Amino acid sequence: MKRTRLLIVEEHSAVRTALARRLGASAAIEVVAAVAELAEAEAAVVAGTVDKIVVGVSRACGSGLEALKHAVARLYARGVVVVVLASYADDVEREELAAAGASHYLLKQLGSDELIAEILGAVTDGAIISAL
Repeated sequence: MKRTRLLIVEEHSAVRTALARRLGASAAIEVVAAVAELAEAEAAVVAGTVDKIVVGVSRACGSGLEALKHAVARLYARGVVVVVLASYADDVEREELAAAGASHYLLKQLGSDELIAEILGAVTDGAIISAL
């Protein structure tokens, strides 16, 4: 079975490390990198080293959502599946990210098995499959 090559983007180091550990425990996922910045994720996509990207939503600054939407749109245009993880649900944010091309909008509190299943099931179709 081919493993899904996954890149994690999360600004908080502890969360990034925990996600990499949780997701990397799956035999079906290869975590190729865990980075803090979207620019690093986009560089990996250009290099062709990832299939899917998990992005943690940052609400630290007002421009965070706009920057994320533009990055999601660029990644989606390159055929990369983008799964967004949020600390709490925001319907407007979910809709805007779906319009930009995010496949899933999930909550960070999901258990590991469910999170892995959602990531593995995510496809590039520009529609939200799951909004847990």
